[in-house]
Amino acid sequence: MKVVRRTATLTALLFGATLLLPTGTASATGETCRSKPATIVGTGPTVTGTPGDDVIVTGTSLTVFADAGNDLVCVTFVPASVKIDAGDGDDMIDATAAGFGTNSSLQSGHDLYLGGQGVDLVTANGADDVVPGGAGSDNVTLLTSQTDTTVIGSYDGGTGDDVIFVEDRLADVGMQLDKQVVVDGIVIADITGFNTGGVSAHRVTLKGSDGDDTLYASGMRHPHQRGWRRRQGHCPNRRAGPPATMRPRHSVGRWVWGRQPRRPDWERPALRQCG
Repeated sequence: MKVVRRTATLTALLFGATLLLPTGTASATGETCRSKPATIVGTGPTVTGTPGDDVIVTGTSLTVFADAGNDLVCVTFVPASVKIDAGDGDDMIDATAAGFGTNSSLQSGHDLYLGGQGVDLVTANGADDVVPGGAGSDNVTLLTSQTDTTVIGSYDGGTGDDVIFVEDRLADVGMQLDKQVVVDGIVIADITGFNTGGVSAHRVTLKGSDGDDTLYASGMRHPHQRGWRRRQGHCPNRRAGPPATMRPRHSVGRWVWGRQPRRPDWERPALRQCG
């Protein structure tokens, strides 16, 4: 297994980038975000940032589009979950004051997400972000097909019943709860505080922790592979998978995904039936 470690921590880089955010022109309301004057304050159902570096206070808005730039977003208390699209750039989302959590999407860039007491649903485009643990039952999804392997991300479920899920249709993915996520032999993220883990990938390896865990896995077809193959017969729907009438021999039979030439070890009582 190839393990790559970096000299500078991602957390330090993110906080450094946050400190360099321009103060801009403060809003008339005098709102601040982590001691910085807000450049945008939400007053309607949706607040939208600029392509530059913004300091956004969500206010009464329930939907946030931060847009590009290295943005700082502070979620204020509202009696509902707030949906956030961080956009590209190295962003920081402070949801510690959110009453009901957020549904946040972290796009490209090295992002920092600070969760609160509510249920936080965080989807990361890559595994190069920092998500410290918080209260509540949180759900973190890592889409690792285009992850930056130069930085190792850090994800902590915190307290509560927390779930982490990894999806990658291009690579082999391994996950060990309370330890790490590995893609094609490279460690891309450190994980801890999760008691449920799942992976959907080309090939999957899952290991639990010392405690009580729930693990689930599913295979995902590589985009360059063809559908299920059978040595004989023809079925109009080749991608439908094994028909229900086909049973494995001694519970060891299986279908072979892709272009592999060997014949699956299946008994075929309905070989010529494609129903």
